[in-house]
Amino acid sequence: MYKDAVEIEAMRRDRQGLKIIKAPDLNLKSYQLITQFYKGEDMPKVPGDSGHTCDIYFSVHVQNFSQTTSPISKNSSDTVAVNQKVLFPVTLPSFNDKIKISMWYKKAHGHDQLLANLPEFPTALDGCNIPVVQGLDGRMAPFWVPLYSVGLGDRKKLTAGQLPVNSTYMGRVLISIHL
Repeated sequence: MYKDAVEIEAMRRDRQGLKIIKAPDLNLKSYQLITQFYKGEDMPKVPGDSGHTCDIYFSVHVQNFSQTTSPISKNSSDTVAVNQKVLFPVTLPSFNDKIKISMWYKKAHGHDQLLANLPEFPTALDGCNIPVVQGLDGRMAPFWVPLYSVGLGDRKKLTAGQLPVNSTYMGRVLISIHL
């Protein structure tokens, strides 16, 4: 007399008058997402040290995975060569298809400081997501990404649900994304 879950579900649908031709079939596909960092320009300066750029690194967050590049050492010029790749396993379709890139200041002592996010305020139209990369045949050619940051005080307001007032240009980075 015991019935399996499929039979019970069929009986429930019959009582409700639902007719299903075929149950939805979710085909998951696995990909490798590659984010290539080439170089950065106009990088922020170390506070109190007028001649050197910050020791920065980038982190990429996709589908609950997060990876970082190696720290980029101080440089006397505003242009730094990054030349690093970040690789991710990606399964599609997914509810979370955003690609979030963050630039961090690697402090010698204490916690690292978040300098900028790409995008700073994620939206449906920001272009930093996996379907956009898929729409370009899986290859986004190298492009410059300007990095803007809200100030520390404004970032605290943002976490409290208020919109920030000011933003600061933190440089730009040349990246490409491949799927």
